Amino acid sequence: MIKKFSVCLEAAPEVVSGGYRFLTTNSTIWTTGSARCTLLIPDSPGKMLINSQTFSFPENAVLLCPPSRRIYLEFKEPAESGHFHSSFIPDLISDPLVDIPIVSVLSPEVRQFWRTQFAAMLDWSIISLKPRTALTWNLLWSVAKDPSYSAKSIHLEFAERFIGENLANKLPTNFISEHVNVSPRQLDRIFLAEHDLTVSEYVRHHRVCVAIEKLTLTTEAIKTIASQVGIPELSHFNKLIKSITGHSPTVIREERKNPGFHMALAKASEKK
Repeated sequence: MIKKFSVCLEAAPEVVSGGYRFLTTNSTIWTTGSARCTLLIPDSPGKMLINSQTFSFPENAVLLCPPSRRIYLEFKEPAESGHFHSSFIPDLISDPLVDIPIVSVLSPEVRQFWRTQFAAMLDWSIISLKPRTALTWNLLWSVAKDPSYSAKSIHLEFAERFIGENLANKLPTNFISEHVNVSPRQLDRIFLAEHDLTVSEYVRHHRVCVAIEKLTLTTEAIKTIASQVGIPELSHFNKLIKSITGHSPTVIREERKNPGFHMALAKASEKK
């Protein structure tokens, strides 16, 4: 469950594209590049679906789309369905790292400032990429947060990482708690505070989210995906996915190019 993306901003990012995109409908879907992030300044409020996770955003928002993600964008106002955008290659290795929230909310005045700057950038970009690079770098710094802003417990960080790296295995709460050196009860409290889910509920939800991601983004066999997310018994896997989403894995795969289906799928997953 991503809420932020960590990058180093000590040097200007390598901006590879940018501009303004107006949509003829109120939604769009695309996949970000394997090494590219994209900043968006939307025209109106709406929802952004990153793989199987949904983010609502207000009018005064800046959105960050991480690399290698299926992005679905839906605007509430069909007449104002567009966005300024800038794609860049992030530095994920150097120190210090800062956190860029997936959704940053600006004041109306600040939002208007950035929109004016990006509009002016369109003319200069014909001549040089330098203004676009400087503008993207400044916007990133304006929404960046110290990594401690999320107040995440180090135990939570370790547990989430451990779960993600061992999703193919059985993950009882006591096994995870032993790995991060806290009691099962304490770990449940930590997860409830951050995710409003117990550890076992988080593991179950994460298995389903990763499975949906693989069903929609890869051509791997359904049985292979079931094993990768720790539910090797295909009948159990099919039953779990359908109980959460209302659709079988086969239907999810068949409908993966349908934007409206993606949003309905995310809403169904959230309710569970």
